[in-house]
Amino acid sequence: MEQVRGTSVPFDAAEVEAAERLATTVGDVLARRSAEDARLAGALQQLMLTTRPPVPDGYGLSSRYRPSGSDAVGGDWFDVTSMPDGRLVLMVGDVAGHGMGMAAVTAQLRHALRAYLIDTGGAAGALERLGGLIAELLPGELATVTAVELEPGTGRTTVVSAGHPPPVLRTRGGAVLLDQARGPALGLGVHPTHEVHTVDLEPGDAILLYTDGLVEQRRRPLSESLRELQDHVRAAPRDPERMCDALLAGAPLTDDDVTLVALHRLG
Repeated sequence: MEQVRGTSVPFDAAEVEAAERLATTVGDVLARRSAEDARLAGALQQLMLTTRPPVPDGYGLSSRYRPSGSDAVGGDWFDVTSMPDGRLVLMVGDVAGHGMGMAAVTAQLRHALRAYLIDTGGAAGALERLGGLIAELLPGELATVTAVELEPGTGRTTVVSAGHPPPVLRTRGGAVLLDQARGPALGLGVHPTHEVHTVDLEPGDAILLYTDGLVEQRRRPLSESLRELQDHVRAAPRDPERMCDALLAGAPLTDDDVTLVALHRLG
């Protein structure tokens, strides 16, 4: 290949000015497009995060969300559903991936899970139905969910998990991982069977649900991160709002978004 230099006709002043104007115009268009994409991403993310959810008397709900470091739409979501018999179902989930397409998938799964809760009467049956939906209509997608059913009158809670990090129960005496409820993530192509675990939420107790962005770190075993989370919950302020602030401030800085929700019983 022959390279030839210094043979072209030099640009005149008008051509140079036109090229500079074109560069400025293209830069402005890209900047406006980037800002619009960011605005749409933020709006989509807010649609996936419940605002002012219904909470029975005697209970409170605290939540925090931190977007991903890349400012892309993440797969985190949480929801609160009131059942016809008065139970409250709190759910936190994560869909693998980022971007606008993932946001659409997340919205579909969230709304389907709400419908299945009412139809089946409980989180375990709803997660089984949702796993079937993903296998049939959304092959290749992967999602994790933790659900906590609350009986407000007694404080009895039932925990169900589909491949999601275990909730943490904070009591007056410390913090306990509720890892007895296990089940596969949704979308693995297996027929899901989800174990349930029941625990009583006493006055002053709280259950913390969160997404993996709160604990996962590269080159560190998840078991170590979960033990550290227990320590942080144990040392955090008793006030649920301040507890969430402290946990979010101590979360690892990664490219993943972080969602945490604390259901607490007053007293």
